[in-house]
Amino acid sequence: MAQKSKKQKQLRTEESESEPEGLGVQPKKSQPYQAFCLGGPSKGATGISIAPGEPRTRQRKATDPGRRPGKESASDTTLAGDLMSISLQHLSQDGIEECRKLCGGHGYLCSSGLPELFAVYVPACTYEGDNTVLLLQVARFLMKTVSQLGSGKKPVGTISYMEQVEHLMKCHCEVQIAEDWLKPAVILEAFEARATRMSVACAQNLSKFTNTEEGFSELSADLAEAAVAHCHLIVVSKFIEKLRQDIPGKGVKQVLGMLCNIYALHILHKNLGDFVSTGCITPKQASLANEQLRSLYSQVRPNAVALVDSFNYTDHFLGSVLGRYDGNVYPNLYEEAWKDPLNDSVVPDGYHEYIRPILKQQLRTARL
Repeated sequence: MAQKSKKQKQLRTEESESEPEGLGVQPKKSQPYQAFCLGGPSKGATGISIAPGEPRTRQRKATDPGRRPGKESASDTTLAGDLMSISLQHLSQDGIEECRKLCGGHGYLCSSGLPELFAVYVPACTYEGDNTVLLLQVARFLMKTVSQLGSGKKPVGTISYMEQVEHLMKCHCEVQIAEDWLKPAVILEAFEARATRMSVACAQNLSKFTNTEEGFSELSADLAEAAVAHCHLIVVSKFIEKLRQDIPGKGVKQVLGMLCNIYALHILHKNLGDFVSTGCITPKQASLANEQLRSLYSQVRPNAVALVDSFNYTDHFLGSVLGRYDGNVYPNLYEEAWKDPLNDSVVPDGYHEYIRPILKQQLRTARL
């Protein structure tokens, strides 16, 4: 494949704003912004994943010098299970389906590459059972952590935020204008307060049952939601943590920060019930978050194509006519259509036998 030049990328970015709207493609300005929300977790995963070529034991030693190689803490195990559940279910299943809908009628075509992605990745969500099992496993660990908060044992790892449980249970969001939602500390505190209050509420309700297992069965829905809140906090916190480091490339850190805010505010928007019902934010602050989210969508739009291209997937790897790097969608859609077996001949098989009599009203009536 030819090397992609900066000039090609610049031209493609400009064309993304001026190309004509074709049949089956939603208008540019009215098209939903759901696709922008899918890029946040993908880019944010760099803050959680291990650098390419770095052994896991080396990273483990760097984060916890006292831990022996090969020994993982309960926090690491729950992190793996939680992120596996959310990434498989949301990023693959929901993300592929969202992209298909955003492509209009073209998303159904095999040449778009989306049906194959759907068939390959969606079953992976349940290869080992329902993801609810993973969430309940995390919820058990959260309940154990909450029960130990008063014993003097400090939470570590991904649950270290629960050490400030007294503050998080009483704190109030200080957002007064929409721009306040761009402050990492404000976003982080809101997510920490949500996760903590949901976990504590579940622990309090669980203590009312004489049989713990029966309580887990009755409160499974609430426990799963608390685990999801914990997972959302992990992704957001690791994204913010990564952005505090030095990131090479002019303007890269600024754009990634924009994606981080979009992802965090999108999660807040989708889970407003949790944030408002737990008292983390007020309805007015929720409205300001939505206002800021709309502003971020407009800001990230000019860089949407470049952000997708930054993954550097080749056309051969994608296998999609719609995702071609050169942007020549419709000419190649026409070429792919000719490869269909139905187009091998001008007149499809069965036309003269079945369809032509209907069109010419030459149907034979049955004799009773």
